[in-house]
Amino acid sequence: LTDIQKEEEFKQYKDKWIKGVGIVKDIDTVMMSDSIVVSIVRDDNKYLRGATIYFDSSQKDELLKISADEEINFEGRIESYSGLMGIVIKDAVVK
Repeated sequence: LTDIQKEEEFKQYKDKWIKGVGIVKDIDTVMMSDSIVVSIVRDDNKYLRGATIYFDSSQKDELLKISADEEINFEGRIESYSGLMGIVIKDAVVK
């Protein structure tokens, strides 16, 4: 599918909850927010994002235990899909 087709397809999954696992590309804070964002690499291309996951600052201690290139287990709510950001997941927690 093209990115625009994927974006349209993912509208049916908005607000659905997902449990997943992925390899961390990076972990960072969100500007002007208490949130923390984790980028997950795509299975087929480690240089692209497969998912962008937003965690509340209450998850900081758990996220500090995880480094780039390590696996993370998470649960969160699907927000959307973007060609640049991959699957956008909000309200996530580390599992």
